[in-house]
Amino acid sequence: MKYRIGLIFSLIILAFGVWLSLAGSQDTGTFHQKGADDAQVTLIEFTDFACQECRQAQQLILSLFEKYQPRIKLVFRQFPVTSIHTNSLPAAIASEAAGAQGKFWEFSRVLFDQQEAWSAVNDPTELFVAYARQVDIPDISRFRLDIVDKTYKTEILSDMRLGNESGVNVPPTFFVNGEKVGLNGVQLAIEKVLSRSSAPGR
Repeated sequence: MKYRIGLIFSLIILAFGVWLSLAGSQDTGTFHQKGADDAQVTLIEFTDFACQECRQAQQLILSLFEKYQPRIKLVFRQFPVTSIHTNSLPAAIASEAAGAQGKFWEFSRVLFDQQEAWSAVNDPTELFVAYARQVDIPDISRFRLDIVDKTYKTEILSDMRLGNESGVNVPPTFFVNGEKVGLNGVQLAIEKVLSRSSAPGR
């Protein structure tokens, strides 16, 4: 019995540690957050912009984020699978270049919407520049240079290492308060956290 209690306690501590590591800070890989810092639920997604499943999942994730506001925050982590999607790393770099000018979420939406166009070309840079103009990124020259110089590659690779260390094998992968869940289990995991936090005595 003591062994079982100790095991459960260890698993709780491990999950909490994963949660803190994944939620992270701006000093750990990339960092893009929607929602308040003190939200009851932290939903973390590891995503590849060139992945069709990720594009489909994003619609549900954003709808859940809107549904559970203000009790949830959404944290985005990069996980480009370059062995399958040639342009996934350039897309991730472009999204970070957009984020450096305050347009990460707007640019990300366009990347998912236009996935079939940019993922199929040899060099998607000019398409990314067109998307940058579409979302009103102020400094296009800087944006282009960030793509060419691969300015944010190190941060993206840091995200991927963090994902691997946390048990991410393929995107999309989700964590709800440190618990790894599949797409179909995200809403149930959110509901469980909220029900526990609203229970008497909490």
